[in-house]
Amino acid sequence: MRLPATFAQRMQPTHTFDQVATLPIAFTTALHGLRHVARLQRNEKVLIQSATGGLGLAAIQIARDVGAEIFATVGTEEKLRFLVEGLILPASHVAISPPRTTPPTSGFTKPFPGIDFDVVLSTGSGEALEEALHRLAPQGRLVDIGRVDVQNLGSLHMEAFQKNATFTSFDLNLLMEHSPEICEQWVFL
Repeated sequence: MRLPATFAQRMQPTHTFDQVATLPIAFTTALHGLRHVARLQRNEKVLIQSATGGLGLAAIQIARDVGAEIFATVGTEEKLRFLVEGLILPASHVAISPPRTTPPTSGFTKPFPGIDFDVVLSTGSGEALEEALHRLAPQGRLVDIGRVDVQNLGSLHMEAFQKNATFTSFDLNLLMEHSPEICEQWVFL
């Protein structure tokens, strides 16, 4: 296989092949989304959706490093316990979100009522993406990593942008193809 030297790294003796194949993608996406695109700052409120996947766990580590206040959504009670007990996130900062197939009439209560977020790292689509956009604080930044609506040519209601909000959706593969120098800065292994 041939690839640019930018994307090659020496495998450490403590790493498994699974780790070296997946960690760079998760961490590069989280780093680019939170640090470069959203410019996450200390004490800002960040909502990380689907927080127990590889990308979500990487995002939690990065947000902690920045000093942000972390809120997270997960899909099950078991995943909620994992974050609260395993990563020591306060229980008040973790919520179960409905599956993507749950209709809005299901009676699901929106997580974290009354809180607006400076940054949302979103995996949602459709109404879940719209809700995340409306939960932004003034000058809030939503980083769409799910990209379902973008790929399906969806649309967004514009009223959230009256708060000077920012919406960005990026594809790591396109970023690596067209701007490899950006990805170079996130090499970590």
